Amino acid sequence: MDDKVIEIPLTLGKVALIDAADAPLVCAYKWTAMKIYRRKREMFYARRSVLRGGKMKTILLHRFILDAPAGLEVDHKNGDGLDCRRANIRLATRSQNRVNGQQINSSTGYRGVCFDGRKKSKPFYAKLTFEHKTYRLGYFETAAEGAAAYDAKAREICGEFASLNFPPDPTKEEVEQVEKEAAADFEAWCYLNEVV
Repeated sequence: MDDKVIEIPLTLGKVALIDAADAPLVCAYKWTAMKIYRRKREMFYARRSVLRGGKMKTILLHRFILDAPAGLEVDHKNGDGLDCRRANIRLATRSQNRVNGQQINSSTGYRGVCFDGRKKSKPFYAKLTFEHKTYRLGYFETAAEGAAAYDAKAREICGEFASLNFPPDPTKEEVEQVEKEAAADFEAWCYLNEVV
């Protein structure tokens, strides 16, 4: 299998990545960059416009490559909307796509973990929402414990779409790095919110 990657030049100084096998189909059209804001984050996608029935219709590159049917979304595993290599994109339900992109909680530095200052002994609360159902995972002494509980539940119910706090089978150094970054985020949040 050819795993060569092709860069498709876009507007706004951006490029989209595709597999070489998709180049004959994709390069037959002119693609432009589309900037959107999702969850307070700037995102880019590749698109082209076509005239159908007297109206302009937007065709997104990732949907074009997978020939995505109506009712399904295309998930970018790495969160980069311009990385349209087949190894990075997959069909997903809306819930699967959303859970893969869950943002990190600014108060703790972890996905699915919140700080509740009213609870002194176990102030960190973990929860996960998937397919319109909220799974309340309980209160924990540390944010890292809540993050581990979140990851376990996410793997159980979201499978390959789970967006995790820790890498699968993390090394001690990877866990320490994630915990260090989360602790810094939590310390900054406490300072900004005057939590002692």
